[in-house]
Amino acid sequence: MKSYSSSIKLKNFLNKKIIFRCDGGNINEVGTGHIYRCLATARFLEKKKIKRKNFLFITKKNKEFINGFKLISSEGYDIYSPFRNNILDKKLEINTINKFKSELLIIDRLDDLKKNEILKLREKHKKIILIDSKSKYIKLVDLNLNPHIKNKYTNKNFGIKYLILPVQKTSNKLRKGNKIFLFFGGYDKKNILKKMITNLNKLNFKLKICVEEKHRKLCKNFKNLQFIFINKKNFFSYLKYSKFAITSGGTILFCSLKYCLPNISIAQYKHQKLNILRIAKKNGTLMMESAKHTKKLNYILSRFNNKTYINNFKKKININFSKKISENALFMILKLYDKENIRTF
Repeated sequence: MKSYSSSIKLKNFLNKKIIFRCDGGNINEVGTGHIYRCLATARFLEKKKIKRKNFLFITKKNKEFINGFKLISSEGYDIYSPFRNNILDKKLEINTINKFKSELLIIDRLDDLKKNEILKLREKHKKIILIDSKSKYIKLVDLNLNPHIKNKYTNKNFGIKYLILPVQKTSNKLRKGNKIFLFFGGYDKKNILKKMITNLNKLNFKLKICVEEKHRKLCKNFKNLQFIFINKKNFFSYLKYSKFAITSGGTILFCSLKYCLPNISIAQYKHQKLNILRIAKKNGTLMMESAKHTKKLNYILSRFNNKTYINNFKKKININFSKKISENALFMILKLYDKENIRTF
């Protein structure tokens, strides 16, 4: 892996085949979901014989964005990250991306690109994909994928059929059903995790609670609860083999649906609330307005303790969601990418 923070090194990879533009970090409505989605896309394309050397990630690195940069770096992909984050914002964004040429540019961020910005990108990038874009001019690009956020200017490619979820092998050695999974995004804006653990502590909760290793210090304050501390390598294994999950309404909720895992959801942002409401309407999750509602949590947990209720919950998730989650969006990206380019690698 090579990472660069200076244009001095641009000559090393000016003509990459596929460029990803994404950010991840501790900031509102960013988190790490965009990074994981792009990494999943890159891994899929690698399996289709597109060599790793042909990928480039353009991402912010400074301050609150460092975690997203580290995630990409840990996977060994080439990264371009300017010294200043503001070089990847607004009008300067296009100029920075256009330092490069590509066969395919994938922009995965909550953008609102203008017509002139898209046309300028066209000068250096043969094909353009926007993911979760709110742009009025989205029809000017080659492909839009809006699995999480509906674009009001088009009905194309919106919803669960166009998901791109993180990919990781899961262990079959874990025992099913003796634990729950807690996760509220790469950036827990509302500090929901602490509030939820506080409530579970009040309720004298008995199941083991799966949380990220970085929360170990916080969990020491709750002596009545049992914790399992998970890391990047076993994250999805513990999610898959939990009895149920309590999560935010981002990518993690859709991963729970993929594993047919009963879920309680609490929204961090407006678009997450809309996702949760759509999913709850089809019996895929139960929504809680706030982590502070101890009585409602206790009521929901009592229902989750009923085997018949849980089994019916899983059946509805399987029918309405799990069976519909596929690699459809990834094959759409592959199809868009010129087949002649693939054969030349």
